[in-house]
Amino acid sequence: MTIKEKKQITIGYCTHRMESIPFAAELMASHDIILLEDPPTPGFEDMLTSEITIEQYLQNTDTEYPEFTRGQCQLIRGEYQQGKKIFQVEPFIEILLKIHEFFADGGTPDQIVPETLLFNVYQAEKRATGRLLEFYKASMHSGFEKIVEAVKNFAKADADRFQLRDKLRAQAIEKLVTPFSSVYVESGEIHIALFKELRKRLNSEVSIKPCFVMESVYKQLSGKRHIFSPGDILTLHYIFHPQLESPLLDILASRSLIYNKLLEKDEMINSLDSNPHTRNEVETIDKVNALTWDDCKYLFSQIRMVSSTKAREIFYRTQR
Repeated sequence: MTIKEKKQITIGYCTHRMESIPFAAELMASHDIILLEDPPTPGFEDMLTSEITIEQYLQNTDTEYPEFTRGQCQLIRGEYQQGKKIFQVEPFIEILLKIHEFFADGGTPDQIVPETLLFNVYQAEKRATGRLLEFYKASMHSGFEKIVEAVKNFAKADADRFQLRDKLRAQAIEKLVTPFSSVYVESGEIHIALFKELRKRLNSEVSIKPCFVMESVYKQLSGKRHIFSPGDILTLHYIFHPQLESPLLDILASRSLIYNKLLEKDEMINSLDSNPHTRNEVETIDKVNALTWDDCKYLFSQIRMVSSTKAREIFYRTQR
């Protein structure tokens, strides 16, 4: 088989922001099948075929980013009308939803059979959620050192959860891609291990290309293909080097506390031409990466109990 005849899989790493949609559309256009990073949702097929409107579909869809989801629906409906195959593929979340339904119907944790896939997903989610709750508790009542330790503990559990998510998704993708010559895989930016998992499962006759969807914007703003936040770097460290300890982990955790307070989280849709979210991420990362441990400790004491808007006011006032 020649290089030109190789099956092509493109992993499109992106955030769920409206500004990423035109860039994702460029990548999707040259592929036969699009695999979204979503569990199967009611009404999805009817939305694609225009049996129901996008607004009707969204009414029954729980989404953190409604404007992005609306824009993505418009995009993939257009791709579907051009003959593309489109699937929602996120087994971990799909299984997690089944677990929630199981509990809602009166099921209990002791009824989940050990060493099954359901059990593994339940345990991974339980550990990560438990560590997150421990962090929230520490952030309200503990000193800075204990809060940083809680951040690291959550990142470890989150890394384990991401690894399982990526393994399950790679398994599902492997089963779907056989009939198609070119496949676009939507993925969150932190799922870097998905590339490794797919490479492990697919033979050398499959070309797998990871792409950061917003790469051209990041290069314009920073000169780099992509910039990860301190918290993402911490989690990726535990994914790829779980046994390696380093003083750097403490500073990453401390910076992540400031970053998460400063970052603009609401959807910004009034100035998409300027890529506001990517610009905000790059600028915020640049600022927090300049902070020392002592800087973070002081700043967190000032902003821990205030809103993000107020935290940004305090931060910029202290940086003058």
